[in-house]
Amino acid sequence: ERELIRERERAESATSSFEELTDRLNDEINRRDEERQQHAIERGELKEQLTELRMELELANADIEEMREQLVDNRSAEASSIESLQQALDEARSAHQALLDENSGMQARVVELQALGEQRDALQQQVEALDAKVQAAEAAAQDTANEGQKATADALQQAEELAAQLDEARRQAEQAAAEQGTLREELASLRQQIDAANAQLSAAEQAKSDDTERERQAVAEAQQQVEALAAQLTTAEAAAREALEREQSATAEARQQVDASEKQLTELRQQAEQAGAELLQLRQTHTDELAAVRDELAALQREHASLQTEMSGDRAAAAVLEQAQAHSADLEQQLTIVRADAAQRAAEAEANLAAAQRAQADSTAELQQVQQQLAEAERESTARADAEQRLSEREQSLLGDIENLTQQLHDARVGLAAAEQSLADTRQGGDEAQRQTQAALDEAHQAQRLAEDRAATLQRELDEARSAASELEARLAQSETLSAQLQDVESRLAASEQARQTLSEAHEDGAAAQAALAEARAAQQKAESHGEALQRQLDDAQSTVGEWQARTAAAESQLAELQREHSEIGTQHADAEQRIASLQTELSAANERAAAEQRRVADLEARVAQAESDLTQQQEASSHSATAAAELATLRSEHETLLRRHEERGMALESAHQEQAELIEALNAASAERETLQLAMSDHDDEQARLVDLENQVAQALQEHQRELLNHEQEQRHLLEQLEAANEKRAALEEEVERLTELVEQDNGASELDAVKANLAQRETEVAQLRGVIEQYVAQLQSGGSDDDPTSELEALRTELEMVREQAIRDVAQMREQLATAETQMRRLQQADGREAVSHEAMRQKIDALEASLGERQRDLSQAEESQHMLEDELEDGNRKLDTLQRELDKALAEIEEAVMARREAETARDQLQQAFQAMQAGEGGEVRDLRDVRLHAPGSPIGIDNVAGGRGWRAALIGGGLVLAALEVLSLATGNGELFSSLLRLAGQ
Repeated sequence: ERELIRERERAESATSSFEELTDRLNDEINRRDEERQQHAIERGELKEQLTELRMELELANADIEEMREQLVDNRSAEASSIESLQQALDEARSAHQALLDENSGMQARVVELQALGEQRDALQQQVEALDAKVQAAEAAAQDTANEGQKATADALQQAEELAAQLDEARRQAEQAAAEQGTLREELASLRQQIDAANAQLSAAEQAKSDDTERERQAVAEAQQQVEALAAQLTTAEAAAREALEREQSATAEARQQVDASEKQLTELRQQAEQAGAELLQLRQTHTDELAAVRDELAALQREHASLQTEMSGDRAAAAVLEQAQAHSADLEQQLTIVRADAAQRAAEAEANLAAAQRAQADSTAELQQVQQQLAEAERESTARADAEQRLSEREQSLLGDIENLTQQLHDARVGLAAAEQSLADTRQGGDEAQRQTQAALDEAHQAQRLAEDRAATLQRELDEARSAASELEARLAQSETLSAQLQDVESRLAASEQARQTLSEAHEDGAAAQAALAEARAAQQKAESHGEALQRQLDDAQSTVGEWQARTAAAESQLAELQREHSEIGTQHADAEQRIASLQTELSAANERAAAEQRRVADLEARVAQAESDLTQQQEASSHSATAAAELATLRSEHETLLRRHEERGMALESAHQEQAELIEALNAASAERETLQLAMSDHDDEQARLVDLENQVAQALQEHQRELLNHEQEQRHLLEQLEAANEKRAALEEEVERLTELVEQDNGASELDAVKANLAQRETEVAQLRGVIEQYVAQLQSGGSDDDPTSELEALRTELEMVREQAIRDVAQMREQLATAETQMRRLQQADGREAVSHEAMRQKIDALEASLGERQRDLSQAEESQHMLEDELEDGNRKLDTLQRELDKALAEIEEAVMARREAETARDQLQQAFQAMQAGEGGEVRDLRDVRLHAPGSPIGIDNVAGGRGWRAALIGGGLVLAALEVLSLATGNGELFSSLLRLAGQ
């Protein structure tokens, strides 16, 4: 009994462990489902991140295009600034030329001053000559005085004889004194002239020195300005060139980085797609394996049920368990292989990425080195070509000199030969001719020697030049620098001369140069700011690339986490399979124990049968005893108790199997209901999207209707304006008709009547045109009212909204039915298993969210209905406005018709008046003809005033005048001018 109790407890523990295992498997299945959903969500997030990366890539491309456009703009701006600087340089060169001209003028002035100095020297020489004359005169006067004293001494002796001589001497002394005074006056005047000339010369020299100093200062300033401008231009060009190079390099680097980032993104996208495909494949394989495990578990459960029902010692379960374990081991091995492949692919991708980055950096460095080498080679080739050109020019010049010397030597030799020939010819001429010939021959030989010496020196010079050619090649760079310095010195000299010529223009050009320099500095600052902006954009692009790389690394980390989670799931799956294997072993042990108990029961039954056979034998032999009967009774009671226990155990196992089957069915039903709810949720989402699209369509239709209403209102305003223009034209026509009637009343001439008729015909054509325009506008209004009838659109909107409302009601009813079924299923599942409460709570929350969204949709529908009512009210207002406009149009048409009728009445009155006027004229003519006839037919009667014009003529005139007055009165009343006499009085007053 204790063994049976222990066996029963073991069986119950095995059943409970099996149930726990089943629960764990179900929990594991639910967790796998949740992980699958989480993986799907993460996959969606990864797709969104990929879309965001693509959008950011597009934005980066747009930024690059903007940078390219900005670079083009900056290049154009720099080109314009360079052109402006070139213009400033041209202006500086023109100022330099002006300074050169001024310098030439100053040199001319210097020449003039030198001429003045020469004149001053000449005047000084004249002054010195005059001083010499004065000294000579003074010496002569002194001599004369000495002679006078001597004469006086002599006169003392010979007073009487020399009186005349004394007088003459006095006269000569006076004359000499006068001449001396005149000479002194001339000397003073000359000195004054010399002083004035010296003052003028000193003033001129001072002015010249001042001008020269000012010119020197101006030249120095202009030279400084020109040098500063040249330096600034050079720095601006260098800065512009450096900025352009920086921009080009930055653009190239940005393009390379963008290309590299695009390649990296493409590779990462491919890797992500491959990883996603591999992940999907792994998930598919995992789901397949999980389904296979579930199938195998169901098969094992069925086999376990069959084994428990049969209660036999079949060993098929052990074989199946071994197969399941082998299959799980294969699955674990495949999972390990897949993980290793994924890790290897990730490592290869990272290695490829690093290699691509290194290759990109190496290619960039090589490209820069190649560009530098190319620039150096170009510079070297340019310098070599210049040196070769100079050397060739030098060689050509030396060859030309050699040819000239050779020609001179040839000429000398020819002359020598000619001289020798002439010597041979004139050898018979005589001694003098021989001497001349010998002298000529000596001269020719001397010239030959000189030519030979010159040729030798030229040859030596040629050899030296050839030997110095190599040195010239080495000194080409120095010569270039010296030539550059010489050009600089020449330019400075030219600038100084130009500064001497036009100092004021130099100041103005200096101001212009300063302005150009300021513009160049502004352009340089702009270029620097643009370079900084490009650098910032490049930094932003690099930061964006860094963000992309960080996001890629985050995605890779997420993928690694997913792989780790997958590995954890695999380990958990292996643990579950190990638990299943342990439970299977426990189940097999329980089955073996049950088989042993069955064998013991069979042994007991055999013993009972043997005892019964013995008892029958003993009964047959009549030799049984009470102890045997007691033993038989105890054996039977033990057998019955064992049978009862076995039956109870079988019933317990059957109830456990039934409960397990019910739980499995409940789980399957719950999963099916969950799938149906998910389908219902997806359908609801689709329906919600359809409702949103329908609402958008309704909103678009309402917007189109509003636009049509606005257009219709604009057309109405246009028609009102045209009607106002028509009214104005009508008023103008009425005024014209009044003027024409007044003209008809005032003018009786035929020409004026013809003009009035033409004017009336023109006005009739205008009225016809106006009538056609009005009819056209009326037709447009009617067609617009018929075409733009909003009732059809309102009916369509109403029907559409009714359909939407009905569909929403049906969806709400369907959702409520689904909610009721879900609640019933949830209650049933809660009764079946309390662990499903969390999922049901999530379902309930989803259903609440759906109900809330439905409430929001209903509120949106109510708002749409309110907006529809508002639009209907607006349409009714528009219709009322149309009706009022139609009434006003009808009123205007009626007024036009009345005006036309009044005009027709005026025309009929005018026709009647013309007929009456014509009849009056015809009546007057007939009366005259009748009088003539009477006189002709009655010649015998006396011709008097009574016979010529009788009383009938006066009566006809009175009748015609009355008719005319009546017609005019009718016309005046018809046109609304009142009575005729009052209008006539008003006209007379005017």
